Amino acid sequence: LLVSLRIRQLALPYMQAFADREHGSVSMGMRSGSLMVYVETCRSHDSLVFRPDVGGAIPMVSTAMGRAWLAAHSAGARDKLLAELRAHDPGGWRAHRTATLEELRAFSERGFCISRGDFQAEVHAAAVPLASVVDGEVLALNCGAPAVLLGADGLVSRIGPRLVALARTIDEAWAKECRDARV
Repeated sequence: LLVSLRIRQLALPYMQAFADREHGSVSMGMRSGSLMVYVETCRSHDSLVFRPDVGGAIPMVSTAMGRAWLAAHSAGARDKLLAELRAHDPGGWRAHRTATLEELRAFSERGFCISRGDFQAEVHAAAVPLASVVDGEVLALNCGAPAVLLGADGLVSRIGPRLVALARTIDEAWAKECRDARV
């Protein structure tokens, strides 16, 4: 799977530059059941709090990445997915329902979702889905950083908007690569 997911290699230098600039971890993930699985990840050298690795799995409803992945779908498809998640993990749904639904609503205004320590208390994250559907899969990018580095509004004012721009850059580079491959 990872070898055939060529967008990973294309995105890697952009993701690493972002991780270094923001002093965090940047990952690309895809859905596997009720989880998001990292298919690529980059860390800044001083990112000690959260060190994700390829193959690592995180829950959907408590993470920015899972919320962004859900936000990429139509309301009908999303409602069905949320019902599946609720049935699969009722306790997790109860704990994160309010934040998840708030982030899905906020996505339409700002273009990204956040998690303020919902998955790991000391780590805050922002995430955005890629517009490109690759091999039938919706992918999402996230950036997690120590909460102390972000300040009160660093996720919303800095990380989220920059992550939207990163996703746009990767989507454009992917579209160009796909066009060039057809020539």
